[in-house]
Amino acid sequence: MKPGAQHRRTDFTLLEMLVTLVVVSLVAAIVSQALLQLGRIERLLAGGQLAGMAQSLRIEWVRGLIDGAVPGERQTPGRFAGTRRSLSGLSTEMPAFPESGAQRFELLFETDATGARTTLRLRQPDASDPSASARTLLEWEGREGGFRFLDARGQWHEQWPPALNAPRGLPVAVAVETGLAELPLLLAAPRVDAEPLPSRRVVEQL
Repeated sequence: MKPGAQHRRTDFTLLEMLVTLVVVSLVAAIVSQALLQLGRIERLLAGGQLAGMAQSLRIEWVRGLIDGAVPGERQTPGRFAGTRRSLSGLSTEMPAFPESGAQRFELLFETDATGARTTLRLRQPDASDPSASARTLLEWEGREGGFRFLDARGQWHEQWPPALNAPRGLPVAVAVETGLAELPLLLAAPRVDAEPLPSRRVVEQL
């Protein structure tokens, strides 16, 4: 066998090289598109996880705010008081970057004019920064939302104090009813009175 013939069998022809380049280009395009889609999916998943973490943080803000409530003096703006749609008083557990000592707060359920969306908002009447004086903590579709207050006898009330001449003090627990699918009922217990959370039987009476 001549050396030239063997050389011709081992080399690529121009057509073979062109076909190889086309196949490699197609494979590279497919792989790049797959990597691009994978990156988009990862970003979406990361965004969803961050949103879930932010929602959990806001829920804990609401719980901590009520857990840190103090009774306040009668006939003063700082006295703990609540209705079906609002709650106000003093708390030692303000969200974000709290100052030292108890601060005034107001929690308000607000539903838009169409009744399609409700928000739970935090206002700080004594805040020095007006832009930080009101913030939305939770929001959901619909009109649902309200507070209920548990007294030491195991009775739930839609306002606190339950009577005008009620003694100074805090409820045993506060139920925050929301329209959130993952948490329709949030329970908080002010720690000043050192009362435990209500039993399951008491909660079922809501």
